Order: sequence, then structure tokens, then C-alpha cells
Amino acid sequence: MKLRALVNVMAATCAVSLSLLIAGLVINYQDSRKAVAESLVVDILQAGINDLRFVMVETILYNESRSRKQWDRKHAGMLAILDAQSLDTPREGVLLNRIRTNHMTADTLYTRLTGVADAGIGTAESRMVKEVQARTVSALLLVTQEMLDDANELSRINQSSIIAAQKSGEKLILITVLLVGAIMGWIWWLIRSRVLSPIAVLQKGTAMVATGSLDHRLGLRGRDEIGSLANAFDTMTEQLQLSRDKLTESETRYRLTIEAINVGTWDIDVPSGKVACDAHCYQMLGFEPNAFPLSVEEWLSRMNPEDQEEARVNTEALLASGATRTFEFRFRDSTGHWRWLQGRGRVVEWLDGRPKRVLGTNTDISARKAAELAMTLERTRIETILRTASDGIHVIDGGGLLIEANEAFLKMLGYDQTAIGRLHVGDWDAQDEWDVIRMRNDALIDTKATKVFETRHKRSDGRILDVEISACGIDIAGQGLIYAASRDITERKRGENQLRLAASVFKNSGEGIVITDADNLIVDVNEAFSAITGYSRSDVLSKNPSLLKSGQHDKEFYAALWQALANDGHWQGEVWNRRRNGEIYVERLTISAVHDSAGKLTHYVAVMSDITETKQYQERLEKAAHYDELTGLPNRVLFADRIHLAIAQTQRSRTLLVVGYLDLDGFKPINDNYGHEAGDHVLVDIAERLRSCLRGGDTVARFGGDEFVFLLLGLDRLEECELALQRILDAMVRPLAVVGSSVCISASIGITLFPTDDVDADALLRHADQAMYLAKQAGKNRYHIFKPDEQVAPPTIVGD
Repeated sequence: MKLRALVNVMAATCAVSLSLLIAGLVINYQDSRKAVAESLVVDILQAGINDLRFVMVETILYNESRSRKQWDRKHAGMLAILDAQSLDTPREGVLLNRIRTNHMTADTLYTRLTGVADAGIGTAESRMVKEVQARTVSALLLVTQEMLDDANELSRINQSSIIAAQKSGEKLILITVLLVGAIMGWIWWLIRSRVLSPIAVLQKGTAMVATGSLDHRLGLRGRDEIGSLANAFDTMTEQLQLSRDKLTESETRYRLTIEAINVGTWDIDVPSGKVACDAHCYQMLGFEPNAFPLSVEEWLSRMNPEDQEEARVNTEALLASGATRTFEFRFRDSTGHWRWLQGRGRVVEWLDGRPKRVLGTNTDISARKAAELAMTLERTRIETILRTASDGIHVIDGGGLLIEANEAFLKMLGYDQTAIGRLHVGDWDAQDEWDVIRMRNDALIDTKATKVFETRHKRSDGRILDVEISACGIDIAGQGLIYAASRDITERKRGENQLRLAASVFKNSGEGIVITDADNLIVDVNEAFSAITGYSRSDVLSKNPSLLKSGQHDKEFYAALWQALANDGHWQGEVWNRRRNGEIYVERLTISAVHDSAGKLTHYVAVMSDITETKQYQERLEKAAHYDELTGLPNRVLFADRIHLAIAQTQRSRTLLVVGYLDLDGFKPINDNYGHEAGDHVLVDIAERLRSCLRGGDTVARFGGDEFVFLLLGLDRLEECELALQRILDAMVRPLAVVGSSVCISASIGITLFPTDDVDADALLRHADQAMYLAKQAGKNRYHIFKPDEQVAPPTIVGD
């Protein structure tokens, strides 16, 4: 049993014993007091009954009125006493009831007695009165006697109760005393066996250990406090013995170490300032023993000047306090280099309160200093890396509290250094709840694993960042921590989204897209490219886009294309290419050169649109705008362009340009007789005949109806013009097949020569038109050459 429990049991036992004793005394006192009170009541009843008898006798003898008053007072007192009593036992209750009944009977008899006495006053005593009085007195005496006997019985019962209560109290007190004595004896036995004896053993063992007998053991194995103290004492003794053995061994080892290692000892005589050094002090500096005399000033003078002042301060502090003091300094060795030494000294002898002798050692700590310098440089390097790292380095404990962070992390979240130690991971993580984060961190700490994941951080201004975290669990001094590096990937995520969007556009674009590397080898194409060219992606990967060449463009075209890409970084234009099935198509092509952040060319991106149908439609529109729909010859608009070009060419070549105006003779009757469809056939045939009569560089056009104009370029003489005009006239008169019939028509031609007729294009046409009318007036089927000085009458309508 432990002492504390023992003391508690003893205290509880004493309290119980004392409570029993007090309870016995209280019970005995109460019983005795109750018995005494009951005895006093009985005595009062007896006295009251005697008083009533006395009043009765006094009434009989003296018949005084005051006796009646005394009787009433005594009667009321008796009633009050009887009514106040409780019925403790059945016997007492019967006696009290009988006394109460007899008392009431006595009161009745007394009233009768006093009435008889009053009736006999003033008259002769009669015999009847006396007899009644005598019977009443006898009854009254008998009743009061019964009351007195009952009171005596109550007194006897009360005396028996008092004696029984006294005996019961004495027994209870005796039992209580015996029980308390037994308990106190048991307590004394416990104290002696559990406390006094172990304390005596402990005292004896302590005295033996105090004399130096560390091999003595108490041997107490109890589970109480004294037993624990004894076990601790034995353990302490064992540790002291072990420490003494280790100290002895350490002293021996220290003595041997001092002799074996390069540690020098020195002894300073303070009053004289002389220093005595052992051989090691000189040898660690590369000197021979006693190479130079030493004193405190000499020693200080050989130190590095930067360390001399601090050494003086340390020396003065050492002499002032006398306590062991350690200081470091640089000392020049025999080679002239500074060597780091650590001095350790202490005042070991005093004289009149002043230091007299100082002992100490010098240790070469140059290697340690070099290591410390390297560690300082490494720490500085690490701190510099952390300070300049672009990633947000931070450390949180198991509870999620930020305990360390670099500037990049704090800046990324919009906080300063004051946030360290008060910021919780839940304050900045905008994606996961703390329970999720805690479970992940606990797993990393338990497994010391590394995990790379993406999450979202909330800045102090509320802005949300996408971050990539590389976190690992570490253990420092038994504390599990999370070391993490956060990288803001908001822009990267935005770029990835853009890339996904670009990939979607690339895949779903209606325009063909080709991506090549810097060597112009295809690395990817989209589905639209395959739809346009007929080549699948696998057909063209790692191949040159030249496989699409149609042969419609010369080398100069492609040279200009590549030159534009080199100069401007892009090129746009129309290219004729060939599909896989050999079909030639035209595409609108845009090529852009892609460079990396260093400006190096990495890729080419080409976007193409198949515009074959558009080109065909444009050609149809252009043909409708510039060519006659019936004959396919150039119309008035195209002829106007060509005549201006012909004039410019003629001016450069200094040759002749013939502008001719032709009108068919006899064409109207064909329309009238055979219909306009037959007339259209005739016009188509005439157009073919005119094409066949002209050279490749010449032009023939239809102005409408049966009117045609032509240009003859590069003529040197008029004779060449006349030969050409004659061929045209001959071709016109050949028979034509019209609706199964053969018809003949002719033509009237008017021409003018440029630059002989040196006017503009419109004037040349007017002059040729005037000359044509002169040819018709001259008889048709002929040509007429315009002469500038020739007067021409206004044209008149002449039948064909």
C-alpha cells in the first residue's frame, strides 16, 4: 500500500472511530436525558396528586372557598402535564390514560363534595348530608390513591428505563473504546511496519552511502512511496557508482588524451606576467619547445591585430571573475600563416583576494573554423537559394501552421514576414477543406513520401491562383513537418486551356492546317487538311509539303515565298496544288513562322482553304464581265483595257497599231428569214473565222449585234495590214450553213493606224467606226483606211 493511501486509510479509520465514539456518547446522553425528563414528569405528577389530596382534606376540614381555587389551579396544571406527555410504550400509555381518567373522576367527585358542603351551611346538619359527604370523600380518596399508585408505577417503569439506558450506553461506550483501540493498534502496526522500519533502513543506507560505500543497497522492494524512494535511492547509488567509475576512467582517458592529442597547457603567474607553456603549445604552431620566451604581453603581441583587443578584454574578465573562460583568437605559426586557437583558462590560486595563478589550455581549432566557414558559406548559399528561388518554399507543422516561408511564397500570397507563425494552411488553400489537407499531410509525414499535386491558393486580396505543389514529409527533432514548394501555374493553366482550345480549333477547323518543324517536315495536320488534299495524317507525317506541288508555279514563285517568310515571318497568297487523286485545285494559303522565346525558329504553321469553286465562280463572273456570252470574244470592257495596253506597247516598240471596226453586210435578212437562233449560229461562226484570221497577240471583240472590232499589233508596214484585211474579207464571204441552206454574207471594215492617227483610244474607235461607214457607202465587202484630213459625213443608217 502506498503511503498516501495508507495515510488516507488511517485518517478515514480515525474519523470513523471518533464518529462511533461521539455517536455512542450522544445516544447515551440522549437516552439518559430522556429518562431523567420522564422521571421529573412522574415526580411532578406525584406531587400534583398529593397536592390535590391535601386540597381535598383542607376542603373537608375547613370548607374554605380558597381551597376550591387551589383545586382548580392544581387540576388545570395536572391536565396540562398529562396532555403534554407522549406514549412511548403501551404500558406507559395505559397508566397515563388511567391517571387522566381518574383525575377527571376526582374533579367530578370534588365538585360534588364542595356542592354538598355548600348545601349544609346555615342549616342543621342532617344525617343524609353527612352520609353523602362521607361516601364522596371515600370515593375521592380511593380515586386519588389509584392515581398515586399509577404514578408510582410510572416512576418505577421510569427508573427501570434509566437503568437500562445507562447500561446500554456503558456497553456502547465500551464497544466503541475497544474498537477504537483495536483500530489505533492496527494503525500503529502499519506505521511501524510500513513507515518506521523502512525509514530506519533508508536512514542507515543513506549514512553508509554518505561515508562513500556506494556498493550498499537498501533492498526495499515495496510499491509504496518509501519503496519507490528506496528503489530510486538504489538506482541513484548505482548511477553514482557508475559515474564514479566513468569519472575515474574519464580522468585516466583525459590524462592520456592530453598526452596524446595536440592540446597545449599553459600556466600564468599573474603577479609577474610570466607564462609557462608545455611543448605542445609550441609544437602546434610549428615551433621548437621554448623557441621564444613567453609572457602575457608577448603572447598578445603575436596574435592577429584584429583579435588582440578582444583577447585583452577576455583576459581581464578572467582575472576579475576567476571563473573558467573560453576565447578564440588567431596566432601566427612558424610558416607565417594565421592559425585559429581556442584558449580556455581559470584562476586556480588566489593571494590576498587577488588572482595569483591561472591554468589553461590551447587547442588548434583551425580545421573547425574552416568547417564553420564552409557551413556558413553553405548556409548563406542555401538562404540565398531560398531567398532567390522562384518557387514558394514553405514549411508547415502537423497542425497546418506556417512555421517557415521564403519571400517568393509570401509574395505569391500577398503576405509579409509577420504571417509566419500565425497563418494556417486553411487560410490560403481555396480548394480542399482542412480535414482533407490534414489527412494528406499525415500520410506524407508517416511515410516520408513526396507528392506532387495541383490545387488552388487564395491570396490576401482574395484573388485565386492555380498552383502546383511538391510536398514531402520530414522529421526534425521528432516533430513531423511538411516541406513544400509551390509554383504559380495560373498562366500555365491558362496556356493549357488555350492549348486545349487551340487543339479543338485545330481539330474542328474547316480550314486545313499543316504544322512543320524548322526543317519543313510535317509534324501534324488536321482533318480538314485530309479532306482537302485526300492525304491522311499518316501519309504525310515527316514528309515535305512539296508532295502537293502541281507544277503550276516556277522556282521564282517559291523563292519569293521563302524570302517573305524569312523577312516578314509570314506569307499569304494563292497556290495551285495537286490532290492525292491527281486533281489540281487552288487554295488560299497563309504560312507563319513560329519562334521560341529566344527567337529561334521552331515551326511553320500553314492554314489553307480550298477556293477552287470560288476561283471558278470568279472566272465565270470575270468572263461574263469581260467576254461576249454568245461568241466568247472579249466585250467592250475588256477591249477598252486591251486597246490601252496596245497603245502603250506600240509606243514602246515604235510599230504600227491597226484599230479595225467590222460590220456584217446582209445579216439582218438571216434573222428575219431564219430566226434569231440561226442568226446566233452565224455570229458564232463569224467569230471563229475572225479568230483564225488574226495572230496570237492580236485581239478581236464583239461590241454587239453584228459589229466586231479588232486590234493588229506590231506591224511595220501598211502592206501587212492590207494582207490581213484581205484575209478577213475573204473569210467573211465563204458560204454559211443556215437551217439546211447555204447563205453568203460579206463585211465592211474601217481601220485607222496609230500612231499615224495619234489620238486616244476612244478617238481611234470613232475614227475606225467612221471609216467602216465609208466602206459601206463605197459598196460594202471592202475595207477603208481612215485619213485624218478626210471629211466624214455623219453616219447614216444603211441597210445590211
